[in-house]
Amino acid sequence: RRRAAAAAAACAAMAPKLGARALAKKAANAKAAEKAKGKFEAEQKATDAKAKAVAKAKASAAKGGDAASCLLFEDLEPLPPAYSRIFCIPRDAARVLQIEAIEDEKDPVIKYVGPDYGKKDGKYVTAVPAISNESFYCIPYASQRILELNPTSSAIKGIGDRLIPGCGKYTDAVASEDYRLRLYAAPCRARRVLQVDPVSGVAQEVGKELGDPNEVKEIIVRGLTQKSRKANGIYLKVQDEWDHYPYFQRKEGLPKDDEDEGNAKEPAEDSDEDFGNANKLEFYIYCHRHRRWCLGTELGAKWEDAWCWKKGKEAAPPGGRWSHNPIPLDELPDEEREKLEKKMKKAREEAEQAAAEKDKREVGAMLAKAAKKNKDVNGAGAPSGGGQQPPPLPQEGGEPQREQPQGEQERQEAEEERAEESEEDDVGPVREDATRATGFPDFEVKHPPKWWACAYHPNKNRIYAVPYNARRVLRINPAKEGEAEECGPDLGPLPGKYSSLVLAPNGCMFAAPLNASRVLMIDDNGLVSLVGPDFGPMERKYSCLLVANNKLLYAPPLYAERVLEINCAKGESRQIGPVLGMGEAKYCCGASAKNGNIYCPPLEARRVLEIRCTDHEVEEFGLDLGGAEHEKYSSISASTVGYKLYAAPREAHKVIEIDPERYFVREVGPELGRLARKFTCMLPGRRVQPPRPEKSAEEAELDALVGPPAEGAPEPPSAEAPAPHAGAPQPPEQPQQPQKPPPRPQAQQSQPKEQSQDNPLGRKPQLY
Repeated sequence: RRRAAAAAAACAAMAPKLGARALAKKAANAKAAEKAKGKFEAEQKATDAKAKAVAKAKASAAKGGDAASCLLFEDLEPLPPAYSRIFCIPRDAARVLQIEAIEDEKDPVIKYVGPDYGKKDGKYVTAVPAISNESFYCIPYASQRILELNPTSSAIKGIGDRLIPGCGKYTDAVASEDYRLRLYAAPCRARRVLQVDPVSGVAQEVGKELGDPNEVKEIIVRGLTQKSRKANGIYLKVQDEWDHYPYFQRKEGLPKDDEDEGNAKEPAEDSDEDFGNANKLEFYIYCHRHRRWCLGTELGAKWEDAWCWKKGKEAAPPGGRWSHNPIPLDELPDEEREKLEKKMKKAREEAEQAAAEKDKREVGAMLAKAAKKNKDVNGAGAPSGGGQQPPPLPQEGGEPQREQPQGEQERQEAEEERAEESEEDDVGPVREDATRATGFPDFEVKHPPKWWACAYHPNKNRIYAVPYNARRVLRINPAKEGEAEECGPDLGPLPGKYSSLVLAPNGCMFAAPLNASRVLMIDDNGLVSLVGPDFGPMERKYSCLLVANNKLLYAPPLYAERVLEINCAKGESRQIGPVLGMGEAKYCCGASAKNGNIYCPPLEARRVLEIRCTDHEVEEFGLDLGGAEHEKYSSISASTVGYKLYAAPREAHKVIEIDPERYFVREVGPELGRLARKFTCMLPGRRVQPPRPEKSAEEAELDALVGPPAEGAPEPPSAEAPAPHAGAPQPPEQPQQPQKPPPRPQAQQSQPKEQSQDNPLGRKPQLY
């Protein structure tokens, strides 16, 4: 009890001391707070005074004496709205169509860009983005040049070699991801692989010729002009053979479009009276002595008597431009023969004079060399009597005298005899103004389509192309300059087997069946096999295939009845959703939106198709765009700004806009005409955030008067700073006084939802 009483007394004695210490600390804190508050209020008053002074000076200097006040801070200047561009590659249209979507703007800006490429059909059906730069490359279908498109500046230019004429050369391409970063396109109707190097700007055909030349049934000849125009036309293969080779005979004229184009450029005279009766002339394409393919009016005539020719030993003639044959002098009229003889005599004299000057230079070089050698040997600078004699100087007006070695004459005679017997040396046109045919003949050899779609396999550094009419898969090796070979099992002679190929998340490749009955799979080791159930012999079932965010593959139905879903992990496939119609070409393309769903514009269907991948459900929605009498849309792309999708017209008249958030479809932009098959490929550009506008001289002077911001104030962002991510939080609004409207006011920014990745693997989008 005594100890408890002592402890209580001690606590009572210490209590006043602890209370006094706490009170002293509290008083010190309050004094420091009052001091900080006073300092802050002083700084605030100084800042307000400077701002009022600047506003008063600006109001007095303004025209009309209107009063205005403004707080000039860089962080209050709004950024211009971001934008993105989508490019529609012309198939039959004349120019590239650009769709520019601007952030927080209701309507996109749609206009044509680039040069006019004319009215020729089937220019381009595919374009691919490069990895080494930001450009797109349009692969020629019927055109002869590759286009390079810069999505930032919208600049378009042609690159690479000029390809041979013909429709359906290439239908798909892909970029390799090795250190070369080149693009490769598998041949459809072409014979060789196309290689594009974005770094050097070189585009050329590489590798060996592919395909069977015996399958060629048709040849189209263009380019002959004036009196030789009747040889232009379509040549069909004849059942018989000539000298164990097939030959072709002209059956009809050129297609209507080619005739109209030719009539617009050529005069009305198109007879062949100088070669015989024009009404009875027949034209043949045949192989002479298994060495040269010739075109002429007589089957089996010598190649010197043919109108034009080109070297080739295959069972089909080579494509491209052929060479002319000159008309013999004895077959020309007297006046033309005299003119040509004078011209040829003058050319011979010039050639002899040039040869003499060349020989003189060579002799001078030999003399100088011999003199230098004698100087080094004798040390005197003059040739010794016992030294090697230099060759004699050329006589004036003639050739230099040279000693003929023994057997030289016999060797020359033997070479001439061999040349006459073999006829292996190509003899080009010596007189362009006296040839058997006029113009520049271009031969389009109609090879059947071989391979259609291709995709890159990163594990093996190989590019695979699925067969369309070919019997096996094509494998391209980028490490060996595009060397190509066929692999996998023989899939039979069925035409139109597959037209799509994508790389799945598990590293395997899958192709949806077009006319084939089962899904094609290429595993991560490059082995080709058929998986899944048999979908029957129906033709044109599925024409495109897409990778969804749930790592499954989906194919909208073309002539099939339901959507195809492929589980790449299990190698299984099934059809989902309701029956969408029978017999009509419903959908042939699709694109993934930011909400994870796939949207397909109607080809001959009436409404847009939505595939909800997470729920495995399918539904049509939106505006009724018409029936099956027109192929309305065959390409679609999602904008990188906002969440909308756009589809370019094929036979439709306007671009359509698909809004997944509001479940709404509408037509936008101007009327684009009634031309069929305008666009079949679209490519989205990246999101572009323009920098803040530069300050004027007056604003810079006012900023200098205001001075730097107060201590502790946040640093304003610079104009060169990158734009914040769309999903990043926005800074809080700053209080401001009434101010002049900025030169380009910005609407209130809405907080977009978190963007989902369209491509789980981070690869470039594959187009179809």
